[in-house]
Amino acid sequence: MKNHKSHPILPRAFALIIDLIILGISCTFLVKLIIAHTNLSPFVIHVMGCIYCLVYFVMLNSHIGSGKTIGKMLCRIRVTNATSQEIGIAQSFLRSAIFVLPLCFIGYLKPYAQFSLMWSIVQVILLSIVIACIYLAAFNTQSQQGLHDWLTRTQVLRNSQSSLKITPIWKGHFYILALITLALLITAIWQSSKRQNQDFSSLDPTVHNIQLITHHTYLGEAESLNQILSFDLNQRPTQNDLDTAQLLLEKLNHQEPGFIANNGIDKAQLNYADQFGLVRINHSVTFDIVENRGVITLIHSGQGTSMNLGF
Repeated sequence: MKNHKSHPILPRAFALIIDLIILGISCTFLVKLIIAHTNLSPFVIHVMGCIYCLVYFVMLNSHIGSGKTIGKMLCRIRVTNATSQEIGIAQSFLRSAIFVLPLCFIGYLKPYAQFSLMWSIVQVILLSIVIACIYLAAFNTQSQQGLHDWLTRTQVLRNSQSSLKITPIWKGHFYILALITLALLITAIWQSSKRQNQDFSSLDPTVHNIQLITHHTYLGEAESLNQILSFDLNQRPTQNDLDTAQLLLEKLNHQEPGFIANNGIDKAQLNYADQFGLVRINHSVTFDIVENRGVITLIHSGQGTSMNLGF
């Protein structure tokens, strides 16, 4: 068997990209199916997605999948233990959990980290773990072990490699990672202090941001101007979109009488997302506002969705 001496840096990167694409497509299909046929809470749906993503990596990276996810199979690499043997379920679970679970929760925690220093710090810790996994896999040139490999005594080999010597990680890498984490923490604390005066929880606990957007539409030389009041929610509304928007506008108008009329607001927009593991589906629903003698009526005028990886 031909035994390459180099570690599979690029094949490993391409394998991860392929796996993320596969999970992205399948998670998108599953989350739409679950939302359409169940009334589960957003958190439960996300946890189900995390389990789905975790099972994918755990099973295929173990001896059951011969150490190969679909991406690794296409890129001709495999996960082994320190003696180049296939790993068991328990070892694969620990290895995958160290990387996959933080990756799944980084994006999910973002809305909650807007006004909570505690959640900001948790998000930084999770992000630091993911960065450490990727950084070491790329720059730990001695063995190309990521943090999850190093902690679980595993490695990634080419199919043509029977074994490679695992050498200690240069200590300088850990100092670099510590500096990155410190920089992220300082940034999170600074941003948290700036956002203290932007707490919209008095309006509704699910609202994490409100924006007044001026939208220009041109048709030839004619210009149409809309003032859109945009509500960013940290989760899918428990009521339907129309009732949620109606309630938010009424509360806002009660707290600040005349706010809608005085600012010429003629549209309201709800923005929220459903997250299922690594996938985040963003929703935007727009309503026309008709106000008559202080009574607000909403008319649905459009909606849109987009998908991205949740981290």
